Amino acid sequence: MVSYPCSVCRATFDSARGLSNHKRGKCARKEAGSITSLIEKRRQDRDNQLAAKVRRLEDEDAAIREREAIQQQSAEAPDDNEIPDFQEPTPPPIVRPSGLPNHARQLPKRYWDILPPLPVLPQPPQVPTASPPESSPTGVQSHSPTPPQSYTTQPDHYGLF
Repeated sequence: MVSYPCSVCRATFDSARGLSNHKRGKCARKEAGSITSLIEKRRQDRDNQLAAKVRRLEDEDAAIREREAIQQQSAEAPDDNEIPDFQEPTPPPIVRPSGLPNHARQLPKRYWDILPPLPVLPQPPQVPTASPPESSPTGVQSHSPTPPQSYTTQPDHYGLF
């Protein structure tokens, strides 16, 4: 009779089907090994992240100390004949203090506003030149109100007026 041994826990089985069922998820050592390996991997990842953060903070502190030393040296020995050198601004840090990458955030495309082109304004009405007032033979003057004016314009980008 053929026996089928498990390569992980060394248990033996009478059939290949029993071994495959065992390997599919019932092997206790396999589960324990995978859990401990996951825990160890997380621990290593966390240690790597902390080490990177400590290195980044040390680099930033060193850069700050360098800038302060340069500023103190320039403040201690001002030379009237020398034109001060303007330093280029330092670029923003690659990583935010929270540890997330420093990238621009964008709204989803459905929230983007599409602005229509500027409307074409109608030309202002021409003002008639001033003419001398006419004297009416009768003392009563009748002023009729000016009729309302309407403007017809072309619809804009969205079909509105």
